[in-house]
Parts: sequence; C-alpha cells; structure tokens
Amino acid sequence: SRDSTIGGEALGGGLGVWGGYTRLVNCTLSGNLARGGPGGFVTAPYDGGPAWGGGFAGFSNVTTAAHCTVTRNQAIGGPPGPSLGGLATAHEGDAHGGGFHVTAGVLQLANCVVAGNQVTDALLPEDVAGPVDRLGPNLIQSPRGLPNPGPLDIVGRDPWLGPLADHGG
Repeated sequence: SRDSTIGGEALGGGLGVWGGYTRLVNCTLSGNLARGGPGGFVTAPYDGGPAWGGGFAGFSNVTTAAHCTVTRNQAIGGPPGPSLGGLATAHEGDAHGGGFHVTAGVLQLANCVVAGNQVTDALLPEDVAGPVDRLGPNLIQSPRGLPNPGPLDIVGRDPWLGPLADHGG
C-alpha cells in the first residue's frame, strides 16, 4: 500500500503492460488473478485496493489480440479495512475486466474467445472492460463492461470451454 491506509492496486493478473504496443497471437490467458490489497486503518477504516484485468491489463497502450482464448481469470477488489464496531465502514475495492482491462488505450480483438472471466461483485461475469476495436469476429460471453459489441461478434453465448488439460495431441 502506498500510504498504509488505502489497499494497493492489482494490475494485470496474467500480464500488465504500460505504454507502447502489445501483440498477443495464438495465446491462452487462463486461471490468472488480480487481487487488490486490503484496506488499512489509521483513525478510520479505508477502502480495499482496486483490481484491473484478471487476465490482462493495458495502460496507455495499443493491444492487439488475435486468435487468443482468455478464460477463467478473475479481478477481485481488496477487502476493506477493519471497522470500529460498525461506527465507520470502508468498502471493498473496485474490480474491472476479469479477462481484459484497458485504460487510456485500445484493445483490438481478432478471432478471440473471451469467456468465463469474473470480477468481485459476487463474482459476476465480466470479460472485457475498456475501449475495444474489432478486427474480426469474436466470441465474448459476458457483455457486462463491454462498451458496444461489434456486428460480427457473438455475444452472450457460452463457448463450453473445458479446463486446460493434456489431451494427448
């Protein structure tokens, strides 16, 4: 934590990128966790830290993902600091983008499956948060956090992905 009161930020459970250009091709981001730090207590309880991008977080950059699968990632806000017998309460940290989160940049998706990712709010589904350009059809299971689905995107459908495993191939 920066000042021992507000919980620290979690930035990109699988991969976090600041500035520049990122290209992800034929990749899988699965089973990653971005968890905000716990809130502290000085004279009152403080909020937990935010979590950005369970699978991927991009800040001030352009990220292109092509032929990628992003699944089973979580962004969980940090727990609040302790309360004073209920007199003062703090809040759990915010969480955005269980799969992808992009701030001050853009995410370009081409032929990707982004499904089964979750954020703190009762572990609700949220696959993508932030500005997105579509470069081809994509399957995005949860429209929560997605600004506007593209005309070729398949949205709101379960791709029935199994867990990662060795299938002998």
